Amino acid sequence: TDGRNPIQKHKFTYTGDEYGSSEAQHDHKAFTYFADRQLLAFPYYSYSNTTGAMRSSLELFKVDLGAGFAKLGSIDHSTLFTSSPTGFCGGYYGPTVRRGVFLENFVYSISYGGVVVKDSNNLAAPGDQLALPAPQVNTGYGPVCAM
Repeated sequence: TDGRNPIQKHKFTYTGDEYGSSEAQHDHKAFTYFADRQLLAFPYYSYSNTTGAMRSSLELFKVDLGAGFAKLGSIDHSTLFTSSPTGFCGGYYGPTVRRGVFLENFVYSISYGGVVVKDSNNLAAPGDQLALPAPQVNTGYGPVCAM
């Protein structure tokens, strides 16, 4: 409420069982907030400290000024990748979820592996997904990929 003297009222902390990061840490466009429904979404990429297993997801939270953050669930993209692909095709790409978009009750999660859509009121339901082919890697450094 006071832009000149901000204070932290609430905090959510992931467990220490995995190493995680988010594109939203350095790109504000990766952070999505639907104010009318108090829904927050951001991409999250993690891997296990013990097994090395990776997880790429869109994390969803209910945000309330009084109650704080309540994790609603995740939209997992890990099944859209058989490994941790990376490459250069006019820009680097990897398995991480890039963006989330809210349209009415639905949340769309977008990665280079595909698009997953779920009802934001029922994240446990399977939802629908469209797998995308991996970009063809350009062996040079130019902006055009081999076709």
